[in-house]
Amino acid sequence: MLFLSVDMIKEAEKRAMENVSAMHLIENAAKVSFDEIKEFNSVRVYCGKGQNGSDGYATAILLKKHGKRVEIVQVMEPSTDECKFLARKAIDEEIPVIPTVSFPTEKFDCSLDAIFGIGMKGTVTDENVIRAIEMINSSDSYIVSCDVPSGMDSDTGKAMGVCVKADKTVTFTAPKKGMLSNESVDLCGEIIIAEVGIPVDYNSITQSTCVPLTDKLVKTILPARSRYSHKGTFGTAVIVAGSQTMSGAAAMAAQAALKSGCGLVKIIAPAPICGVLNILVKEAIIISVPHQNGVMLPELTEDALYSIRTAGSLLVGCGIGKGNHAQLIENILNCASCPVIIDADGINALARRTDIIKNKNVLLTPHVKEFSRISGYSVPEIESRRIEVADKFAQNMGVNLLLKGARTVVTYGGRNKYVSHISTSALAKAGSGDVLAGIIVSLASQGLSLTDSAAAGCYIHARAGLICEKEIGAYGVTADDIINKIPVAIKEIK
Repeated sequence: MLFLSVDMIKEAEKRAMENVSAMHLIENAAKVSFDEIKEFNSVRVYCGKGQNGSDGYATAILLKKHGKRVEIVQVMEPSTDECKFLARKAIDEEIPVIPTVSFPTEKFDCSLDAIFGIGMKGTVTDENVIRAIEMINSSDSYIVSCDVPSGMDSDTGKAMGVCVKADKTVTFTAPKKGMLSNESVDLCGEIIIAEVGIPVDYNSITQSTCVPLTDKLVKTILPARSRYSHKGTFGTAVIVAGSQTMSGAAAMAAQAALKSGCGLVKIIAPAPICGVLNILVKEAIIISVPHQNGVMLPELTEDALYSIRTAGSLLVGCGIGKGNHAQLIENILNCASCPVIIDADGINALARRTDIIKNKNVLLTPHVKEFSRISGYSVPEIESRRIEVADKFAQNMGVNLLLKGARTVVTYGGRNKYVSHISTSALAKAGSGDVLAGIIVSLASQGLSLTDSAAAGCYIHARAGLICEKEIGAYGVTADDIINKIPVAIKEIK
């Protein structure tokens, strides 16, 4: 599966129509839309005039059959044969159908947006449509869009004047190219990718695009766990992290690694915080190293060097603070034979020394500002061309890269480009990045490649954040909450 342009989707639909009827595809779209809103007792459905409107009418009929309170707002007069037929059928089913000009006063639990699909181009100018979109956005209901939010350009992700701001978008066949953009994040909300019976010939797609991370894909990536096993079976993750003022970063990364399935975690940390780490992460082995003012020095002890040489994977950077860390990283890379993840302060240390990671078995996990420091791109440039600049940097450096954000990008040297389309502000908290790094180093210690570890890791992290948001709300989620939901997220995926 890939993020597809409108032209790609239309070509796939054209081929599908050679074997199945339009009504069959509409019925399938209605079924998957129904599945995402069946929890609500009352739904107001806003219907357009064509294919998307047909999906709305068909979904309303299904809701009625299942005893839900349903009302249809006919935003535009039906124009296609299927839409006309389903509009009449909705009336036959005694579903109230009202025009947009009659502003509804009754409250509904959910608003289903089925006004425009992927074919919409240009600025929204129709007064009825503008009024309907404003009605949807100003309602107190949970908003779900069919395929794409009405008013969003499917190729760019930009709002075309007015646009529905959905809590959830049920997108059919494949995610749309525009859903990669930053602007689309607040328009689409949670994105559900639903198969409706339109096969796509991915082998015929020649233009560069990205693979969306999904349960189905990540399930195939995650390592199997044999019952005939011991802690050594699932690898040793070594975490070089922490400083006098940031012992929590090391602890959170280690806890996340343990919750993600690795057999053993070792933490290499400056001596002053080793006592507290023994308390915070009682399952881990703590190895102290020399320090200056609570910040570790680049010269490592024999115990630390042995742990690095024998590690299944290694993470360096979480909470190490400011110091001579470029030399520390170089010393580690010269000693390690395993995959190495470099995060946080470790990335900042590379701003003038990217040469030491070139063509190494390394994964960098920067947020936008950290990536700006090591790449030379400005923050606005990165945000406007995230995939392009991430891919170019990874290719030039010969490394793996995970560029964090609402649309996290994972790429390796111009190959294997993944994007996580799950976004939640619950993850925008201190310590969240340490948790992500811990998940990734854990998966790498269990034998996954750095690319697969990064792809599966960012998806598990996002799913855990989404679970937290649904259970306690985005405001109060902490890094500890995310850690505790890692096993739940993995269980749901598996």
